Amino acid sequence: MAATLIGAALVLNDLREGDIDAVETICRDSEIQRWVALPDPYDHRAAEYFVNTYALEGAATGRRMVWAIRRGAHEALEGVVELSAAPQSVVDIGYWLAPAARGQGLMTRSIGLVLDHAFTSIGIARVQWSTLVGNVTSARVARNVGFRFEGVARGAVTFRGRRRDAWHAAILAADSRSPQPGWPAEIG
Repeated sequence: MAATLIGAALVLNDLREGDIDAVETICRDSEIQRWVALPDPYDHRAAEYFVNTYALEGAATGRRMVWAIRRGAHEALEGVVELSAAPQSVVDIGYWLAPAARGQGLMTRSIGLVLDHAFTSIGIARVQWSTLVGNVTSARVARNVGFRFEGVARGAVTFRGRRRDAWHAAILAADSRSPQPGWPAEIG
């Protein structure tokens, strides 16, 4: 189980059985399907697997921590932040948010809580982020919490059957959490 993280009008806690329908609905969103490697179409069985197997097994083995983003401990699921283990005190971060919750700073605040926890409570040295080139919304969130752009990896990802380029960025425990220069122009 992931530690419960609490911020201003924000709680990150474990996924629960009652989140399955929300996961299914959110993961069917066209923007999430456009950028995240999820089953297409996304169905109830995929949502059940994500909540009851993927998240739980990841926590049990220490390979990943998955947090549900909520506005209160007992509120509806609005999104997910995940840390997946990589070698040598490094983790990869991934995230998605329900359409109705976007544009309110919710993901930026959520990732701030996760980074605080990763760096201070777990002892992570580096958090890595990547996305398909063109995922401006995800890149803006990463930039806004202090990730440093590290470049484009050509043909790095097979997505929906074709090779795609990926943007890469990272943040270290000692780095500032303010937006950093050097991002592609379209990020703003």
